Amino acid sequence: NACIAVAALLHYFYLAVFFLMLAYGIELAVTVIHVFEAKSRVGWLLPLAW
Repeated sequence: NACIAVAALLHYFYLAVFFLMLAYGIELAVTVIHVFEAKSRVGWLLPLAW
């Protein structure tokens, strides 16, 4: 059924957006705590979020 497929895709992307926001929130929190650290964690947080 096309309706079920669309609903499943929307649900997946809705969850992916929340996990991406979580990843950026973790990156922001760690950046605020460790101000002078040059290495970014987004490289491993983004694949984890998807």
